[in-house]
Amino acid sequence: MDFSRFTREGGLKPRRAVLDDCFALDVRAWEREGKLIPRTAFRVEWPERSAFLGVSVDAEGVVLLFKRLGDGYEALPIAEERLRVVRMPTPFGGAHTRFICPDCERRVWKLFAHEVTFRCQRCLGLRRLSGIVSKRERKAMRLEKIDAKLRIFPGLPVAFVTRKPPRMSLRIFRKLRDEKAALEAEGVTRRIGHGLAASPNILEVNERIKRMKGAN
Repeated sequence: MDFSRFTREGGLKPRRAVLDDCFALDVRAWEREGKLIPRTAFRVEWPERSAFLGVSVDAEGVVLLFKRLGDGYEALPIAEERLRVVRMPTPFGGAHTRFICPDCERRVWKLFAHEVTFRCQRCLGLRRLSGIVSKRERKAMRLEKIDAKLRIFPGLPVAFVTRKPPRMSLRIFRKLRDEKAALEAEGVTRRIGHGLAASPNILEVNERIKRMKGAN
């Protein structure tokens, strides 16, 4: 048993913030989606956490207007912050787009916010949740990630996963199916309350399950 998780009085120690708890900004995704055009603006939302972000783009970077509505943040004003964005040319004629962390000024792909300001992973001292949980829970998290990539209902047995998602190669699809089958053979199950929401084809899957049960 891991006694380091308990205080001297016997209660559980508060878990420090991890990457999975934070709001994340990915400059590569914004560039890929064509959002980083000067003199334009767009909005990012986290409805499950009652937070939204307004992003205004200019020639030097972006201006963020971040507002949280839950966890006692309603009384705080909208947090305004400027982030620099740089584009570094590549040898083959393209360019890499990066944020400049406001604290350490490193070039990074992602910035994170545990409270209301965005910084890099190193400045916030963040670790991934998979690095502080048990081996079995890490496997459960991997199973949930595979289900999300396959775009299937959480916990659906691998025997019913026969159709690959659009734009996924057959090699990757078979690799994920094999990994999912191996995890299920070990008895790994998804964590309660976690996983992707039902995919659009779940009704079709349910009908197939009913037909198979009826045939038996």
